[in-house]
Amino acid sequence: MPDPTVCFTDACYSQRQDIQLAPDASLVLMDLVNAGRSANGERWACASFSSSLRVHQGGRALLDERWLLEPLHGHLPERLGRFDALGTVLLIGPALAAAREALSARAGALPVIPPRRAHLLHQPAWVRGAHPPGGGHFGGDPAPVGPGVVGLSSLPPGR
Repeated sequence: MPDPTVCFTDACYSQRQDIQLAPDASLVLMDLVNAGRSANGERWACASFSSSLRVHQGGRALLDERWLLEPLHGHLPERLGRFDALGTVLLIGPALAAAREALSARAGALPVIPPRRAHLLHQPAWVRGAHPPGGGHFGGDPAPVGPGVVGLSSLPPGR
């Protein structure tokens, strides 16, 4: 389990991940960000959080995801205050078929906001999660996602 990015008070964080996969390659990727140092009273007090994630496989685009969290777009504690963490989980490739099915079954049993579920079959899995306080952390039990899944989707067919 990777360590999450910590959005401490007045932090300005920017990351860009560009991933190029061979046609038969597999990838597990978890990108997590938490609300800050809650024990110090810091919750979504960063100045800016910017993240870009692009994944290509065999020269074809699978995902282009961008997050921008800034107070300019609305007071972050009001917009995100009920969540301790946000995250993206990707499972791509033939070696992860069983893991995608398990993730789909587990995440499908959790509350989804808005209510929607996708049957993943053999497609890459893409999960976005928002985790409320008091529930441990993503992967803590050892589930791949915690309660409050925002979206569970397969990537576009043929990708």
